Amino acid sequence: MKASHVNIIIPSITIGEELKFCLKKLNNLNFKNFQVSIVLDFDNKENISFTKYRVSKFIMGKKNMSAKRNFAAKKIKSKYIAFIDSDAYPPKNWLKNGLKTLKEDNADVVGGPDIPFKNQKFNEMISHYCKKSFFITGHLNYRKSLGPKRVCKDWLASCNILMKRKFFINNNGMNEEKYFQEDQEFFDRIRRKNKDLKVIFSPKSFLFHKERSLIKFFFQRLSFGTALIEATSFDKGIKGLIPSFPIVFFLILSLIFYFLENPNDKLFFLSTIIIIINIAILVETIKNVKSIFKIFLIILSINLASVLHILGSMISILQLNKFMQRKIYILSRNNK
Repeated sequence: MKASHVNIIIPSITIGEELKFCLKKLNNLNFKNFQVSIVLDFDNKENISFTKYRVSKFIMGKKNMSAKRNFAAKKIKSKYIAFIDSDAYPPKNWLKNGLKTLKEDNADVVGGPDIPFKNQKFNEMISHYCKKSFFITGHLNYRKSLGPKRVCKDWLASCNILMKRKFFINNNGMNEEKYFQEDQEFFDRIRRKNKDLKVIFSPKSFLFHKERSLIKFFFQRLSFGTALIEATSFDKGIKGLIPSFPIVFFLILSLIFYFLENPNDKLFFLSTIIIIINIAILVETIKNVKSIFKIFLIILSINLASVLHILGSMISILQLNKFMQRKIYILSRNNK
């Protein structure tokens, strides 16, 4: 059988409604020389005969997304591979635009923003606005908007990236020990070997990605906190230290609070810090949201998410993450 030009790899637990919706949307791509590899924990025998392209289905058992992506990339021969999540779907020009950017910019990897579904639920949209905040995603918040094209000096989310299959395999794929932030580890590892790595973030390569519910978003922030040590990189300058900012800030404030002897000074200090932080969040939020109720809920959610990230960081520092990290991650994964 002739190899397709692009192999779109989708890891999933099984064939659910979200994956079927994604597969239906792939019918609309205006690029025809592609196939899809779905890599599952188990096969529930759902009918996917509605697809107008070739689909390869692989059953791997309880493996993480890194292992599933690596398996499909090795198993199916193609010139290019594209990663997309089962709870996402692309517009019709997604592949065509991505391949064009990859060739014209002589890039190693191309990716783009993931923006929410048009019919997202209210609490899922709150999650999205939280992730657009610098106070949640730091300098990476640009990946949640249709911003300008740029050369990416850090890393792109693996829910939306395109590259040559040979490039991926020659760099040993993704770390199968990682249950999350496998994409960050992938790019960091390659950059250490290849200082000329060229990664392009292009708004023309955007896709729609279903947001987590607010509760799942909170679990996600907690799980990211448990990966504090892995996420912090001292050789990348200030950007590499951003994941540690919440816990470092908290520890500094706690130390100052402890040494203040007067209870009134303690109260004034704590109140001032909280007010300043929330004014900054408010100024940022009103640029994107006009509803007073939504603004209030977003600010409240950012505060809670930050507390949970600090809690997760404490779990990491105390070396308790090996007992809790995977369980917290699984709780954050879907909206069931």
